[in-house]
Amino acid sequence: MAAKLHAMDKVNFVLGPEKKQGKPQDTGGLLALTPQVTGTYVLGSVSRAWIDVVDQEQNGFARARHYLWVDFCGRRMKAGIFDLRAGARYWIQMSASPDPVLHLFVAGPLN
Repeated sequence: MAAKLHAMDKVNFVLGPEKKQGKPQDTGGLLALTPQVTGTYVLGSVSRAWIDVVDQEQNGFARARHYLWVDFCGRRMKAGIFDLRAGARYWIQMSASPDPVLHLFVAGPLN
């Protein structure tokens, strides 16, 4: 999916992003994610933006099981592996993006 981002000072982050704004033109945004099935999900992007996954029920950052680099369609992207619960609301927070549009993928459940 392609997410249109906004000036960092215009985004009401659920939790303060782990990566703060680096340059005045940096952008950010939020996307809601509610998995229908409990399982392992892969979330990634080719952007240099910082991406956090916030577990709204736990009021904290979801911790990735691990991160990996994936080559897809000739592009290299960083991907995080997360264990997510069905019906739980997560927020994908994007911050410190040098680009106003971020291309993101979510795949799963893998189990």
